[in-house]
Amino acid sequence: MAYDDEDLERLLTRGSLGGASYDRIEASVMGRVLPQARRPRSTWLWASVLPVAAAAGLALYLGTSSETPGDSAGFTAKGGDASLTGAVELACSSDRPCRAGDTLVFVVDTGVVHGYLNASAQRIEPESPERVRFFPTEKGDSPRVESGTGTLALSQGVRLGQSLGPGVYRVDIWFTDDAPSPDRGKGRATSVELRVEE
Repeated sequence: MAYDDEDLERLLTRGSLGGASYDRIEASVMGRVLPQARRPRSTWLWASVLPVAAAAGLALYLGTSSETPGDSAGFTAKGGDASLTGAVELACSSDRPCRAGDTLVFVVDTGVVHGYLNASAQRIEPESPERVRFFPTEKGDSPRVESGTGTLALSQGVRLGQSLGPGVYRVDIWFTDDAPSPDRGKGRATSVELRVEE
């Protein structure tokens, strides 16, 4: 039976990450972290960055759940109820940064929050007073998050329309127990930053 390099690596490392996997993860992390024009050329800088990048790549690899769509550069909570910080993340349905036309997915820690998810967005860079409502929809529907013990990517996402042009948005998210509510004053709330690119 013929084995390719990846099969041999898996056998030799007994399912753990081997050197080639570390190299691929490190290259992926470095490609996202450092812009092309600013990549350092000196050897001493690479020597100091490599161990950190390898550790970050390992954390990225081990921390990515199969339930989380898109890339793992989700957007985490920035404010609101301190107990909700990190309980909700946003991810786009593509491997690149969010753009108009993508589906925005809510990734929720069901051990921390549950109930009806309600959300709206407001552009903060460049600033705009206009607010775009995600949930409840015009029909009054919102995804219901059941109490649990793990992280779940909700099956109901939001299609980013042309009304969400390029910029930075504050997505306000709140959970209500009895019914969906467009009123941000009800329920436990948090805010998550979302960047939409051209």
